Amino acid sequence: MIQRKSIFNACPITLSLIGAFIVFSGFMLIQIISEISQGLEPSPFGFIPNEALQLRYLSRWVTSTFRHGGLSHIFSNSLPLLCFGSFLERELGPKKYLILFFGSAFGGDLLLVILKHQSTENHLGASGGVMGVVTYFILASRIKSNKNCQKSRWDFLSIVAALIFVLPNILGFWSEVRGDNLDQVSYLSHLGGALAGFLCFEEWKLEKEVQGVSRKLKAQPKGNKPIVYRRVA
Repeated sequence: MIQRKSIFNACPITLSLIGAFIVFSGFMLIQIISEISQGLEPSPFGFIPNEALQLRYLSRWVTSTFRHGGLSHIFSNSLPLLCFGSFLERELGPKKYLILFFGSAFGGDLLLVILKHQSTENHLGASGGVMGVVTYFILASRIKSNKNCQKSRWDFLSIVAALIFVLPNILGFWSEVRGDNLDQVSYLSHLGGALAGFLCFEEWKLEKEVQGVSRKLKAQPKGNKPIVYRRVA
């Protein structure tokens, strides 16, 4: 009898991350309401570039990833993470998947600090991490298509990801560069996350190639002349 895995067993890390979005954002909302009821100005809970390197705000490099500005914000980050991250969690394994997500979130914040270090804007959400996951998924789907020579769910989802996430972010980033970003979206953070996702993909792709060459060399009969493998750019 075939036992089907539940969705939590299939992608526990992805669902745990989404759960953390909800819990952290809920606590943030409760604290904001409490401060307002006491006549205080609500504390900024996000990532603020010009405070990012101060010792007392270092924790925000992590906590700002889980804090969101409302249900629509949580949904907009949770849906792509569930659609694309659930595939990558099974493909990469827990360790690399977490490195990809948090590395991309860190990449988004780092780019903000580098290019907007004087900014006092309050950045909330996991958009950098999500963009890194989506970028990695699109690149990995191309590799899978070339190997299998047939269409798959990875192909379809990669096209959806490109249309829904990549193109709008390119246009949004251009508007942010021109200074007319009116929708309050941190496209610079998205770009940093996407770059981090690209770097992870290239590093792990090279790692796989080296492992493949190593296995082929070990499989050679002793006494044969070793084969020289060269990576074609």
